[in-house]
Amino acid sequence: MRRYLMAEIKNPLIAAVLSFIVPGWGQVYNGQGYLKGLMFMIGELIGLLFFIVPGLIVWVYGIYSAYKVADNINKGLMPAGKEVTIVNHVIYLAIFLVVLFAFAMVLAIIASIVVAFFTIGSTTVTTGPEIVPSEIFP
Repeated sequence: MRRYLMAEIKNPLIAAVLSFIVPGWGQVYNGQGYLKGLMFMIGELIGLLFFIVPGLIVWVYGIYSAYKVADNINKGLMPAGKEVTIVNHVIYLAIFLVVLFAFAMVLAIIASIVVAFFTIGSTTVTTGPEIVPSEIFP
């Protein structure tokens, strides 16, 4: 079994908590890259949006994966992740913001559909003054 030099100690609990708060952050903390973290985030959001159970499974697996990778890095079983430059931070922040905006738009569309569904035919919604036939033809 190959042993790797530890560049930095990673706390498995911090990795798990970060993945619990925002899917993918634990992977980024472990140095696995923003792309892997973004993949976990997108997978979890799509899973929760369309299929709740698979989304929860991806989320829990992301937490478990972040914990195990941090533990394996500390044991020297995995190499520590690459250092990330400021350019990568800006690029991945832009990607994150675009994904966040798209997710917010999808939620807004779904919310408007749900509101429209529950207000159609409601007696509290009026479209304007009603004209009674007896008022037109006395």
